[in-house]
Amino acid sequence: MQKRANVLFIILDQLRADCVFGNLAQHVNLPNIQTLAKDSVSFLKHFSVTNPCGPSRASILTGQYAMNHRSVRNGTPLRHDIPNLATEIRKAGYVPMLFGYTDTSQDPRVHDKNDPALKSCEYPMTGFHEVVEMRQGMSYPWRSHLLDRGYNFSNYQNIYHPVSKTGGTPKINDPSFGKTLLMDTSPIFVKLQLTKLITMSKNVGRRLLTVPSGRKKICLAFWLKSNQM
Repeated sequence: MQKRANVLFIILDQLRADCVFGNLAQHVNLPNIQTLAKDSVSFLKHFSVTNPCGPSRASILTGQYAMNHRSVRNGTPLRHDIPNLATEIRKAGYVPMLFGYTDTSQDPRVHDKNDPALKSCEYPMTGFHEVVEMRQGMSYPWRSHLLDRGYNFSNYQNIYHPVSKTGGTPKINDPSFGKTLLMDTSPIFVKLQLTKLITMSKNVGRRLLTVPSGRKKICLAFWLKSNQM
């Protein structure tokens, strides 16, 4: 049986498209993204149809306007039976493996009222296989990793706050209390992850790079892994 190509699909948020392809590209140093783009299929006319995180991803992954899928703000549930990229690609024999998050609020009609899935707006969209849990509000594996490395914090959200080097009132550009390399929002960490993705893409049959014009953060990347090898 002929081996089917894997697909690596990357969505970059909180990045102006003209920093990669437009007038600002010559002024912004993005070597890893530029390298990946040169060896990828890029959607240069892609635009986010709505601004909030969850609704924007819902539109990208379902192919519907927000007025149609009706998840119009973060926390608004997405119908469980709306087809999306993950559910449709499974019909072709692929397993959509999620590294990141889709920020999808679950449909309460198909969950018990005590289901933890209803307590968060960061659950994976129906059909995705979540390989690495990277939810900001929950992120229990990440918290455990930090605690194992000796970082103590009473409030998990405080790990993203700046800390003054002199003990005074912190400034916005002061570093967080953790080592830069360990923080999942640090430029060094992001660069390492992009370098890994570029390395992995050498074994992928087709690469896709989507660059929205909106400004959000790098939100998800997933492998479409064929069951028919």
